[in-house]
Amino acid sequence: MAEQAPSIAPEPAAEGIRGLEKRNWQTTLFVVLTTLLLVLVVLALVFPGVLDYLQQLRAEGDLDRYTGLLVLVALLYCFYVLRMHSQLSALRQHMVEEHVHVRGLRRLVGQLERLIRVASTVHLGQPLDEKLRVLAHSAKDSLNARAVSVAVKGPEGFGPFLHTPDALLTETQAAALFERLKDSPDPVEIVSPSQLAALWGSVPPELGTLMAVPLRNLRETLGVMAAEFAPAPGETQEEGSPQSRAELELLRVFSENAVIAIENDRLVRKIEHMAITDELTGLFNRRYFNQELEREILRTNRLGRPFALLLFDIDHFKDVNDTYGHSVGDEALRRVAWILNAHTRRSNLLARHGGEEFASILLETGIEGALGAAERMRQAVARIKDLPCRITVSAGIAIYPQHARDMETLVRSADQALYAAKHAGRNRVCIAEATAPAASQSVPSA
Repeated sequence: MAEQAPSIAPEPAAEGIRGLEKRNWQTTLFVVLTTLLLVLVVLALVFPGVLDYLQQLRAEGDLDRYTGLLVLVALLYCFYVLRMHSQLSALRQHMVEEHVHVRGLRRLVGQLERLIRVASTVHLGQPLDEKLRVLAHSAKDSLNARAVSVAVKGPEGFGPFLHTPDALLTETQAAALFERLKDSPDPVEIVSPSQLAALWGSVPPELGTLMAVPLRNLRETLGVMAAEFAPAPGETQEEGSPQSRAELELLRVFSENAVIAIENDRLVRKIEHMAITDELTGLFNRRYFNQELEREILRTNRLGRPFALLLFDIDHFKDVNDTYGHSVGDEALRRVAWILNAHTRRSNLLARHGGEEFASILLETGIEGALGAAERMRQAVARIKDLPCRITVSAGIAIYPQHARDMETLVRSADQALYAAKHAGRNRVCIAEATAPAASQSVPSA
């Protein structure tokens, strides 16, 4: 049988008003009796002869004639006191309600101001980590929580994982909490210490109750946001700290802003990736390649480490398109790009330079290393068997700063070497400033 979560506590202001109503009649009776007693004492002190006069009337038997009048006066007085006290009590209760209402409005205004700041932060061009950190701190202040943590599910684990100071939740515990909540139909869940112990194995004694909400869009669960609450004074850890509906709703609002921040960040990353990526082959495009080439030239000028520029071109590619159609040509481009990328180290760079041409930067590589790498790539492309036509590439190599002193000259030198390889019969590799193919020759066609 599943354990029920802690119940939601009633609002403290409403409890105070109900307690005030219960004490109204008790206070009224006390005031009436006290007032009558004070009247008698004052009459005895201010008019000492009153008591002697009353005793004289009693001795003469005339006191009974005034008794009814005295009782009527006392009753009228009691009615007056009760009426005044009732009105004062109603006024006091109204003032208490107004005070509670004003205090609630002030708290609501403060929360709205925080939400406005949070919403503006979410839409600013700041890193995702900074946005989530602002959200966590704002949620902690608004909820009066011990700490707030935000964990985002990435392709290879959780990242980023952010939390306010003194947070007890660890990344491993956040992962377990995510697995618990990712398919939960509840928008916000209150997890008791015993439930956390079953989930984590142990719970720190400083933790009373955990409010957790899955960060969910229309398609998937992106992560989890958790607010930690310490046990209230006089409560045991198991009794927890029940939260109000307003706090539950407020945490849900903060979680929605976190989802917006995460989705915006992913959208920006996707757009940035599309801006530097060739759609057909998935390689970097020419614009990004030129930026990296210029950056590598500056790096080489500073550190003195040479690098190689390789240009590849598919042989007779126009004939492939004209004979077999553009669908076969596109598939040939994808296959060549995949093979070249498979033979490129992660520290190096490969891009589609335009049309059927590809370019590669080999860091800290001289002529011999560049020649060997280009040959391996050329031979790998020549082994493609599952296309209706034979595909080969020609390649040109230029070394910076050996063959050029600027980017434009370097690209022109590599392009001239590529032209030399084409002129020498294709399916081969040439080095810049060479008028004939390099020592590396093509593998004879079968």
